[in-house]
Amino acid sequence: MSKMFEYTNGRFVNSNKIVGANVYKKQTGTSSENGQATYEIRVAIDLDTENKEKSVVYAGPFNDEQQARNFAMNVPIAEK
Repeated sequence: MSKMFEYTNGRFVNSNKIVGANVYKKQTGTSSENGQATYEIRVAIDLDTENKEKSVVYAGPFNDEQQARNFAMNVPIAEK
């Protein structure tokens, strides 16, 4: 029986399909105060699937990069 992994609140994926996880910053716009780019820190979870459109799921946003790294390090990577 496969284990499910909750990658965001109420969203699950078969942990046997997870092959990797990456922390990244996603630009979400620009600050109205100073015109600087604004970002969200997220985790992309790579899946082993035949359907390329469903080969990645996203977790986050996280408060900071360390929180995202801690989450990514606890993602259960499938053993091949």
